[in-house]
Amino acid sequence: MENNKPTNLKEELNRFIDVAINSAETAIKSVIQNLKQKAYEPTTLEKFANSYIEPTDKALINELKNTKLEYIGGDLKLYYIDESYFGIVISWYFKNEEQKFIKRKYEYKYNNKRHLTEEAFNKLKEKKNYHV
Repeated sequence: MENNKPTNLKEELNRFIDVAINSAETAIKSVIQNLKQKAYEPTTLEKFANSYIEPTDKALINELKNTKLEYIGGDLKLYYIDESYFGIVISWYFKNEEQKFIKRKYEYKYNNKRHLTEEAFNKLKEKKNYHV
């Protein structure tokens, strides 16, 4: 009988570990699904564009810290590509020490249905561009 006790204890421990792992997996899957839904919640053109302002400003500040460039201005534009995709272009304009103009351009492509409401997509499709 004493040989059964460690086996029963081991079996109980294994069952407990299995339940804990299954619960953790379920919780993690739920969190991931929730994050995906929030991250891909369709939004307006303005809100989508504005979501880029803070990270873009931080990147610009880093650019200025690491160079001797003078910031002149910038532009953020959303544009229609096709029924499935739209793009965003972020452009920065600088002058260097020799007073020559320098342009930095960053471009990304996004899925329309995942990121924009139907109304926002139709507006972008009609106008072809949206400037901030």
